[in-house]
Amino acid sequence: MAPGTKGGILFDTQIGLNFTTTTMSAASDFSWQTFQQNASADRRSLPQVSLFIDSDVQGIAYHDYQAAQIYIDADYLANLTSSNDDDLRREFAGLVYAQMASVWGWNGNSTAPAGLLSGIGGYVRAKAGTSSSSKWAEAGEGEKWDQGDDVTARFLEYCDGLRNGSFVAEINSMMKDTYSNGFFAQLLGKDVADVWKDYKAKYGNLTAS
Repeated sequence: MAPGTKGGILFDTQIGLNFTTTTMSAASDFSWQTFQQNASADRRSLPQVSLFIDSDVQGIAYHDYQAAQIYIDADYLANLTSSNDDDLRREFAGLVYAQMASVWGWNGNSTAPAGLLSGIGGYVRAKAGTSSSSKWAEAGEGEKWDQGDDVTARFLEYCDGLRNGSFVAEINSMMKDTYSNGFFAQLLGKDVADVWKDYKAKYGNLTAS
């Protein structure tokens, strides 16, 4: 847990193991609910998911899909400034929800676009109410549909609206064995590029490519 570092100390004093384990469990349950994986047979078979606070993380957080391990950057935690411990825990919880969703979701046997997968993680984070309001993309923002994180999360919210709230669960299920951009056409009746253009047009951005 990066002992002795500023981020490690912040984790120990302001977040803690109890909050972390409780959040990981809640994030697992929420991911299964979002993916409509009501039975254990519908889910990845994982004995456990581990979380590490690490000083050598590239970016803010990432996960090892095969090992079911989550890494959160100690330096990022150290640079979070707030007088409210609840704000720090909310940001930490948001990272946990996003990464847990990525661990539990299917990835098309590593063929799905990384931006789509991180977008699904962001979608779950936002749906759980743990997105960062000060940094989160607005609906319609972004350069491409698989840009990732909050940009793709917002796009997936739009796609969900076209399927009565079931799109993310359906495309996740379809990615159990492989991935194809054609999944968008199967679910929405249009190529993903056209869905993206519709999305951008809805929010007043007519320059989508």
